[in-house]
Amino acid sequence: MDNLNVCLKATPIFSMRTELRGCWATSKILLEGIVAKPQTRISDLPLLSKSERYQLLIEWNDTRSDYPSQSSVQALFEEQARTTPTATALMFGAETISYTELNRRANQMAHYLMDQGVGAESRVGNLSRSLARADYWRVGHSEGGGAYVPLDPGLSLCAAQFHAGRRRSHLSIN
Repeated sequence: MDNLNVCLKATPIFSMRTELRGCWATSKILLEGIVAKPQTRISDLPLLSKSERYQLLIEWNDTRSDYPSQSSVQALFEEQARTTPTATALMFGAETISYTELNRRANQMAHYLMDQGVGAESRVGNLSRSLARADYWRVGHSEGGGAYVPLDPGLSLCAAQFHAGRRRSHLSIN
């Protein structure tokens, strides 16, 4: 290859100088990798410096937080509903649902699922077209002991039943 053409375009967020600096740094690391290991596939060569890689994979990825490790997700949710009952738990578009209302709907769902035979290790398919409903279904599934299996809301009923059967799950239509 005799020529290397590069086209850069500044974005409203970054100036051309910032774009060039970032592009040059990445290109330099890549070119150093090529020189050091010329037989290596380009997809296996580094694009980040060691410090950038450490920052990305270790520092920014350190998402540990303290929470009661002996408590289940359901218990933590119930506690949140008790301590902040009127706080917004879900918001989708103009629809908002408080923790109290989400808890009520989730408990209603959990009892329904248990009445249908759902328990520990049961998979429950969900074909919800509303994201807010899908969230309280998820909470209800876990409270009822089942695992939530999302199904594509664009599926026909027949296709959803087929996929639910392949996943050995009960089918919940919403």
